Amino acid sequence: MVSRHSKARRARKVGPFRPEALGELVQILVKEGSKKKSRTALHEWLQEYGNSWLVEKRPALASVIEAAAQLSLPGTERFVAKVLAYKHAESNVASIAAQRVRLFPITDPKLKKELWQSLKYWIESWLERPNAEELAVLALPSVPIIAQSDAVPWLCEIFRDRPRRVAWSTALGILEWASRKPVRDFNDEIAEVLSTAVISRYHREIESPSLEADQPSPLLSALVWVLGATSTEKQLSEVARILADSFQRAQNLEDAAALRAGRLLVRRWREKGLQALSAAFGGCDSNEFLRYNAALMLVKQ
Repeated sequence: MVSRHSKARRARKVGPFRPEALGELVQILVKEGSKKKSRTALHEWLQEYGNSWLVEKRPALASVIEAAAQLSLPGTERFVAKVLAYKHAESNVASIAAQRVRLFPITDPKLKKELWQSLKYWIESWLERPNAEELAVLALPSVPIIAQSDAVPWLCEIFRDRPRRVAWSTALGILEWASRKPVRDFNDEIAEVLSTAVISRYHREIESPSLEADQPSPLLSALVWVLGATSTEKQLSEVARILADSFQRAQNLEDAAALRAGRLLVRRWREKGLQALSAAFGGCDSNEFLRYNAALMLVKQ
């Protein structure tokens, strides 16, 4: 039998916790989980021990969730929902659950509503805590995928009130939602509300004295790109002008975003979209439109 003193000496030899060890554990679990027996064993382990590790706030549970998501283990979405519903969960574990939940094809309306409320709780709590904004940024793209129309007013508030990185992450989530096939629950009414919020934030950013001309602005690029996926017919002219402006005065990746957005716009509105872009550039014979149109045909979505 090992004495208490021996255990104490062994404990003193343990080094500080290394976050990178969690990544190593994910790799091991995914490699082993690719084998049929190991995959079954991991699934059974999560069912048997997942709850106790959650309550005990064991950080390694984040690696198990990550591996389970990569392996698409059946029932993982239910456990992820349980993690997010547990308000005392270890923050990094909740963060991985919030990021990975959008990988699962969740169709149960009740479960989707529960997940939406849990995501909202965690994101808002992270935004209010010092040094936790990054966790909210990582989780936000899951909200449009999971909550869809239920989250639209809240997403608009994000564009109106929150910092740039938070708004940037939100824009990426909306872009993913609008671009998914098949697109569910994304109608013209929702598109108009979201586009209006995005356009408003875009103009605020352009006019902001704090926007450095020589500094990259991922938010501006994301806003431009998402407009191509959300613009309604009556917003075509305004959105086309934004795309033309972003292409002509490009800084960093804004010209690429304008091209990707233009590709989405033309795909959605076909001839009407192309006509709006032509007018925004000063006509189909203008050199700038010819340059844009030539580049547009080379863009891959």
